[in-house]
Amino acid sequence: MIELGGLVDLAGLSERDKGELLGALLGLSRVLEPERWAKWKQEGDALLTEREQEKMNASRPSQPD
Repeated sequence: MIELGGLVDLAGLSERDKGELLGALLGLSRVLEPERWAKWKQEGDALLTEREQEKMNASRPSQPD
């Protein structure tokens, strides 16, 4: 559940009403086109990878000039 909340936040939807989010998810559940799901997965995976890289870079010690 916490991970799902994090995904909602990453998508920039944390300020949305619970009813809006649930309605949107219900709409998504009716999407049957695998190509559309594949595109969404590609976009989501790219953002997750970008965030992971940012976390890794932030945890590295700075190099002296």
